[in-house]
Amino acid sequence: MPDPGTWDQLLNITQARLQAGAGAEKRKLPLDRLVPNPGQPRKFFEATALEELATSIKTHGVLQPLLVRPHPKDTGHWQIVAGERRWLAANQAGLLEVPVLVRELDDQAALELGLVENVLREDITPMEEARALKALLDATGWSYATLGERLGKNKAWVDHRVRLLRLPAVFQDALEQQVAGAEGKTHRPFTPRHASVVIQAPEEAQAGLIDEILREGVSVAHVDARVKALVKAAAPAGRPVRRKTAALGTSSRRVAADSLQTFVLFMNQRAEDGTVCVEALRAALEADRRALEGY
Repeated sequence: MPDPGTWDQLLNITQARLQAGAGAEKRKLPLDRLVPNPGQPRKFFEATALEELATSIKTHGVLQPLLVRPHPKDTGHWQIVAGERRWLAANQAGLLEVPVLVRELDDQAALELGLVENVLREDITPMEEARALKALLDATGWSYATLGERLGKNKAWVDHRVRLLRLPAVFQDALEQQVAGAEGKTHRPFTPRHASVVIQAPEEAQAGLIDEILREGVSVAHVDARVKALVKAAAPAGRPVRRKTAALGTSSRRVAADSLQTFVLFMNQRAEDGTVCVEALRAALEADRRALEGY
């Protein structure tokens, strides 16, 4: 068994729990009878890698069967649970049919197996990983801590990844992009670390910074320096410069603690007859305003 903390171990655990191999029927099915799963978190398949897989399939065939289930709505068709990339490459290679394992799976089991299989891929984008993790959490009911433990990660790592889904659309689009590098390999110039810095810049400057990162592939340190300069330039004269709390980094626990403290103060200063003490309410609101200033 693979070492603890790997995606492979998670896949083994999931397959064992769902008994994915038990009672599965091994057969060949026509490609045009197979349908992708609409819950598939992957939206992009790297063209070069897909072409390489298609070339391999032309020579050796599909070595690992696709996992499919009878289509829940379309009789005579099968829904792909795991193996959509192999299905696409087989189409590209000109095959008419592929080996499959047909398994009776309900929606949750199909989703869970498909998600785990997909996050095994090294070439998924940060957003695909975030969608897969979120869907896996929803499908299994696991906590962030439980999922992190199964992956050999901590709770904060899972939370950081899932929070990518809260980013504005322009950030999510940038995290999906990849560019060609040396020897035909691709890389992603905009990473979650870039995002955690850019989100702290003035809103009107964020799109320009993202474009610069995608165009020039600048480092996180370079972007951090640019953001600091932009924040300083945007600050009113004579007012201390405070960067916004990063959506992907430092939490707002201090703000929450200040708000809770002033609310308790306000509640404790209510009149004995239960009416609101206006002065205490004003003090609470003012304390909240100060706590939130600069965030």
